[in-house]
Amino acid sequence: MELEDIRTFVSLATTRSFSQTAKDLFLTQPGVTRRLQRLEHVLGASLVDRRRRPLVLTAAGTVTLEHSLHVLDGLAAMRAAGADATVAQRELRIGVAHALTEFALVSPLARARDAFPRTGFLLSTGWSPDLPPMVRTGHLDAAFVLLPAADGVPRGVAGRVLARERLVAIASRRSALPRTLRELDGAEWILNPHGCAARATLLDVLRRAQVRARVAVETYTYETQLALVGGGRGFGLVPERLLHASRYRGELRRLALAELRFPLHIWVLHRPLPAELASPLQTLCDHLTRELDRAERPRRRSNAPT
Repeated sequence: MELEDIRTFVSLATTRSFSQTAKDLFLTQPGVTRRLQRLEHVLGASLVDRRRRPLVLTAAGTVTLEHSLHVLDGLAAMRAAGADATVAQRELRIGVAHALTEFALVSPLARARDAFPRTGFLLSTGWSPDLPPMVRTGHLDAAFVLLPAADGVPRGVAGRVLARERLVAIASRRSALPRTLRELDGAEWILNPHGCAARATLLDVLRRAQVRARVAVETYTYETQLALVGGGRGFGLVPERLLHASRYRGELRRLALAELRFPLHIWVLHRPLPAELASPLQTLCDHLTRELDRAERPRRRSNAPT
């Protein structure tokens, strides 16, 4: 049994795509197929159902994935035991939702690194709906995501809520505010690109209300979105915490439409972790929770009745 075959299978279980696995591992698709077939031959069982797209794991594949992750974790621990004490010995792979990357992560990360200098914190960004499966399959150790407040913890992972958030629709102070959804018919919007669950939810709400919407600008960067909306280029939908922290907040105001208020929870999700990774993650969560709470206090004061 070859370690590279195990790694390839774990990647395939994560991406559910031969082509994406080949791209991620710098292989050809036939190369990925050969490694999978080699592992299946050694185990004497089919690990994936090739007839379905995206492919799914068989019962044997699900069990093999769990054991494969233990093997790779054990290998990492063996390497850490023999590593130079001056370098990072373990890597904590964390996914961060795009909407959270503009929060103050610098300070929590710096504090966690100070507390655990031999742990490497490897961050990658993605859409909130895409990150839980990556935790479940072991591609990530943990993820910080925004999920609808009505949702519980996603299947197959552990997690807890760190803070509450909500998406709010916004307009320029120069624009007249619509009083109903119908008054938004034909309006232009400044939104995240395709793949964003918030965008999909907004457009679905408008579609069901038979309100036409045109996406005028797509950009990952919320400050760019806020600047364009503040300049009267269209309407927007952003996390309220980012709106309050933006330098453009004085040029913006919320749309008072109940249909366009979307309550969310900020979650940390994780797979079962060894103590040497669970402790750094907990420290990062503690500092991030405090940072989110600190950012929330001015907003609570500004929203308090006078």
